[in-house]
Amino acid sequence: MGSGIAQVSAQASLNVVLVDQNEQILQNAKQAMEKSLKRIAKKKFGEDLQAAKAFAEDTLKNVN
Repeated sequence: MGSGIAQVSAQASLNVVLVDQNEQILQNAKQAMEKSLKRIAKKKFGEDLQAAKAFAEDTLKNVN
């Protein structure tokens, strides 16, 4: 599945597995997902940095 679909699924507390052609592409997808989650968390939680960090970390725990 695409990293965007994987991210939305992970945000919905579903476990997802990222698979790609090689490790470099996989790492790029994970980095893009982390960057996107930080932007979403900043918009969603504003100045509550602890909640924003928890949101991103909890979502990433669902990604393998």
